[in-house]
Amino acid sequence: MVKAQKQQEASELADAIAGLTSLHHAPFDPSTAPIVEPVAPPPLEQFEAEHRAVALEGVGFFQFADRRAAKAGAVESAAVAHGQAVFEANAVTQERQADADRWWSQVKDNDPESVLSLLEEAFEDNEVPAAAIGVNGDEVVLVAVVPSLDIVPERVPSVTDAGNLSLKKMAKRDRVAIYKEFVAGCLLVTLKEAFAVAPAIMSARVAALRDDGPDSYGKPDLVCLIAGRWARADLDGVIWSTDASRILNDTATELLLTQKGQAKELHPLDLSDEPDIVQLLQATDFS
Repeated sequence: MVKAQKQQEASELADAIAGLTSLHHAPFDPSTAPIVEPVAPPPLEQFEAEHRAVALEGVGFFQFADRRAAKAGAVESAAVAHGQAVFEANAVTQERQADADRWWSQVKDNDPESVLSLLEEAFEDNEVPAAAIGVNGDEVVLVAVVPSLDIVPERVPSVTDAGNLSLKKMAKRDRVAIYKEFVAGCLLVTLKEAFAVAPAIMSARVAALRDDGPDSYGKPDLVCLIAGRWARADLDGVIWSTDASRILNDTATELLLTQKGQAKELHPLDLSDEPDIVQLLQATDFS
């Protein structure tokens, strides 16, 4: 029983660690021009039943000739009514499609309101919170909000010299390395989704932010761990099974990060000469 429990815990730990280092593997289908669902009118049979019921009101059961005439008239009037319903449904469909086409045109023109709204909807269900802060021409500004090092398990599955399963304490350098991969993966998955969702965005400035608060005033102590700029074209051909940190370094046109100590732990950036990032922090609503 104890052995089975340990095996289960080891499996869960391994899955958790793998999940932290493989966020950037997630694929995203590119957005395409929206096709609205056609508005369907009620079926002809429904019109015929309704018109037949009206036509037969007051006609006796044994008035066979009158009933035949009423039914025939109901079929004709139902066909006319159904035709009108089809026309109106098609008109509504065309109007909705025209609205969708106009919206899609705005997205392709990188209209800020349209692109930001589209990305907000796309980011809603993300495991790691992300947000689009602004659009400037064909470039978008994004943030990914990452948790602390505590997200990395303190123990890791191992095997003793005797071949027994062990859940040993993870070395700090290993936890730090996994955390760096996780933060890098958060940035990459945010980038990938933004480029997939907004087809005309050609580059993105992205920052990994963390709330280290509250501070002495009870406000969030917001820090930036990584910031950089990536072009859509530079992600073409990337082998996504590569380590996230390696991909970040290889593909960034600009990259800011600070690592300290033997473990090369990520530390908050010194923003003394980075007014744009300071402004980004101020513009981000962590609620």
